[in-house]
Amino acid sequence: MITSTAFVTIIGEVVRVVAVTVGLGICVAYGADEKEKGTPEAPPNPQALEASYFRGKGLAYNLHLTLEAGGKYKARWHSCLYKPGEASGTWSLADKRITFTPPIEGEMLQGRVEKLDVLKSKGEWILVPTDERDRQFYEKEGVTRFSCFQKIDSPSNLFGTWHSLQAEDTYRGEWKVVEGAVHLLFQEGRTKSGTPITPQKSEIVLSIVPDDLESLSLPGENDSRFVRTTAKSETHR
Repeated sequence: MITSTAFVTIIGEVVRVVAVTVGLGICVAYGADEKEKGTPEAPPNPQALEASYFRGKGLAYNLHLTLEAGGKYKARWHSCLYKPGEASGTWSLADKRITFTPPIEGEMLQGRVEKLDVLKSKGEWILVPTDERDRQFYEKEGVTRFSCFQKIDSPSNLFGTWHSLQAEDTYRGEWKVVEGAVHLLFQEGRTKSGTPITPQKSEIVLSIVPDDLESLSLPGENDSRFVRTTAKSETHR
């Protein structure tokens, strides 16, 4: 469980998040020179990798991959440029490499995904392409949402600024991911004019939308959604 700084803007008597900025400090740097790389590491067993993963960039490239228990996999992809598709089969782990049978193939993939290397980044498993043409993005840019597969609820997948409606009051606090949901923990607040105010709630929970990783939802508020406006990966392809 990772906690980080969150800046939250709230409007109205009922606590409603209007803008959320989540990062590892008081300010979030999205520098093109940042080239974080993972460390090759063999998982203790295949069960350690069982999860839903995502690799994508905006509307052009979105690939969802689920490594299921019992060695089954499901993959689906969609794009504004290519035909959508899906695939399923089995997966196996040997040391630090995953093999898919049959390979994942589709127009958007521009080839076939047969193997992925397993690495660890910030305590989380990431899956990196082995195909030379596809791996070049990871070798050049390091860990980004486009260069490799990351768990859907990985904190690094959530860094960025999320917006909905017009902001009035601003709250500062911490955030953490617990069981696939984003928890915002409020510490202090200020009105639009800068007057200090006490948060009406100490915590709210935002749901991660698996089919739309550019949105977070606030249950109970007419399924209000918050759209990502800036993200760490936006400086990369």
